[in-house]
Amino acid sequence: TSAKLNRAGFINKIRISSLFSRDAGFGVRLAFTPPGKVEISAQASQVGDSHSSLPAKVEGPENEVSFNAQYLLDCLTAIGDDEVTLETSGKMSPGVIRSSKNGSYLYVIMPLRV
Repeated sequence: TSAKLNRAGFINKIRISSLFSRDAGFGVRLAFTPPGKVEISAQASQVGDSHSSLPAKVEGPENEVSFNAQYLLDCLTAIGDDEVTLETSGKMSPGVIRSSKNGSYLYVIMPLRV
């Protein structure tokens, strides 16, 4: 599954969700729904939960994966372009984040077991 996302919007949604994910190792769940939505969620037993969605160009089957929010933010803040591509092939497969315009930047992120 591949999703092209607005980088600034993605950073904003991940930061909000990370406030609710501190109890669970900063894990945020990403659900990819073709053709055009990525849902971002996180839960904290004492605080509550966060659910938000972001428009995206999603290609491939529906998919769901969890990543550490801090690692996602490290990557996304290092990319200078307006749009990023996030690719993953399964719940326990690594994710690949690339700059949509500059193909020289590649970030591999391992999923969390939830």
